[in-house]
Amino acid sequence: MQQRSIKVLCLIFAAVICLGVLSACQKKGDPLAKSGFESLTVDAKGKLCATVTLDMRTVQEKMGEKAYFYELLPGETTDTILDHDPLDSTKVGASMEFSCPLTDEDGRSRLYSSFYVIFQDGTLMREDGFYLENPQRLASNTESLLWDGSIKALTNADAFDASMMNVAHVSYEVALSELMNGTETVEFQGNTYTYSSEVLARLDKQIRSASHAGMQVTLTLRLDSVPSVECFAAVAELLAARYADDEIGRVSAWMLCVNDSSLTDRLCRMANLALRSHVANGRVYVVAPEGLSLADTQAFFANLQKSFAESGGLQWGAAVIPQCDAAPWENTESDALTVDEVAALSEYLFSASFENRPSWLALYGVAFDAADEDKQAAAYAYTYRVACDANVHLLFYRDHVNEATGLRGEDGTSRRIVSVLSDIDAGLLPADERLCAEVIGEKWTQAENRVSRTEVSGTSNVGTAGLEENVLFDFTTGECYGFTGVGNATDPESHHSAALNAPVLYTWIAPTYGSAGGVRTLLENGKSLSDATSLSFRLLTQIPDVSATQVTLLLEGLTEDGTRVSYESTVEITNGSWQTVTFGISAFSSELDVANPCVLTLTTEPDADTDAEYVLWVSGVNVRYPEKSMGWILTVLIIVVCALITALPLLLLYRKSANRTRARRR
Repeated sequence: MQQRSIKVLCLIFAAVICLGVLSACQKKGDPLAKSGFESLTVDAKGKLCATVTLDMRTVQEKMGEKAYFYELLPGETTDTILDHDPLDSTKVGASMEFSCPLTDEDGRSRLYSSFYVIFQDGTLMREDGFYLENPQRLASNTESLLWDGSIKALTNADAFDASMMNVAHVSYEVALSELMNGTETVEFQGNTYTYSSEVLARLDKQIRSASHAGMQVTLTLRLDSVPSVECFAAVAELLAARYADDEIGRVSAWMLCVNDSSLTDRLCRMANLALRSHVANGRVYVVAPEGLSLADTQAFFANLQKSFAESGGLQWGAAVIPQCDAAPWENTESDALTVDEVAALSEYLFSASFENRPSWLALYGVAFDAADEDKQAAAYAYTYRVACDANVHLLFYRDHVNEATGLRGEDGTSRRIVSVLSDIDAGLLPADERLCAEVIGEKWTQAENRVSRTEVSGTSNVGTAGLEENVLFDFTTGECYGFTGVGNATDPESHHSAALNAPVLYTWIAPTYGSAGGVRTLLENGKSLSDATSLSFRLLTQIPDVSATQVTLLLEGLTEDGTRVSYESTVEITNGSWQTVTFGISAFSSELDVANPCVLTLTTEPDADTDAEYVLWVSGVNVRYPEKSMGWILTVLIIVVCALITALPLLLLYRKSANRTRARRR
């Protein structure tokens, strides 16, 4: 019996040794391994590190030889690769390590280069180059972005329009041929390129206004003319560096509309490297050509994914523009992708069979020419529900302002669509719900209704409470802190107040959508509002022929589960005098995930109709917390006293018992 047990133990021990040897052999040379880059990353010291694996046949054929690590600049081909000096070399093996500085001797970055391995006999390991996988390691802006809020977005909208619609995402567009048609110069990789300062100034104004108003900005790059991949890389670097922080405004995503499909994968890589090396959490989307059918759209993205997979993994998103000849719920005679087919496209893109699939899906909702305003409003609502059903990450509404379609007319008059789009992610008003059900019919009730907003309220009053407070914004220092205007005739700026004898935030407000207007800013996180009980504003309004003003505070953020949470409260103040207005926000701050950004909007509205522009002055914003209590000291004292009261009788009993014991011993 003992011998049998010893044999069994020996067999188990031998099996373990064999498995260990097999594992070691696989590490040294896996016969199933494919030749290629396993990783290409930059480390914390700015060093480029590559790990390359070879299949066993190649290892045996090249045994004893050397392998060399090369780079090619954007636009260069492998025909000229041997004209360069290798960056590093090592002996051929199943796993090889290469490294080099990210910056060359001339100070030029290798961020946009592609990398290759060449054997001693001059043959390439593979024809496709490999690109840096973690450009976000280089980014100075690593903050969280508002990707988890409402999917609702607007194109070419100003900050006030977007805020009125409860929209957190906006998009602006620029054509490359327009941007590169100028006289200003920029140096990139030793070459000089030109761009238009007028076009860039227009973008600056749009992006600054939206970004400072708390919007997340997407820039659509219409690549109608691409002189070269290197030229596009220069443009991408120019834009990514310019719109990486709050000084001018921040762009968090790019949409690439590429005419030449043969360049799509390379341009997407350049865009990804540029954007994410400045804004770590940025996104790059590729827009499919318009007019493709569902099958052709699937094929377009499948071919694009294949190109990416061959030259290194890449996070990227897909964007589509559905066909909409009539209403989106009606059948169309065209074979082009429809709104109703987006769910099938989403299932395909994110299926297990679509390896290294796009990370995100964006949809452009299409406005259509229709005299029936109710039908237009229903179309916006229906597209939203279908997009939610298809797990679309962003839904951009087009044609925001025009004569026949859109949210409002060119004359500025509001339409039914405004109320529908404002409330669709918080639940439609009963009248709008009935409208959609009547216009759309059965398809409206079939689409899932997802409400993703939590609304909280609080008290508001004129004056201050006796609470501990911290200064959130102090405009008497002469700083504007990234505030932007909401319905303003002028941008907010620092202006001297004779009454306070100090600088204050100052802006002229133009009446639009009534007379509401004010200021708005983005708090990079909600930590300053953590556990806050109230916010107070020291302000003054000067409105001709008006005695009182309604002041409204709107706060918007995210809860820990990604639900959008908002606070809104209104109080009336006297026009023409400095006053402090306090809003109780404890219900909001208790719901808020303080790790995410938070949007603060303060608007005023006269209590009487007026067409006159008026002035808003704000000297500062304070955040208040509960008073520091000394109750914990009282609690400790009570506990100590109770302990003494309890212990004293026990001590007396013990002493009495001890005395009796001593007396007996005597």
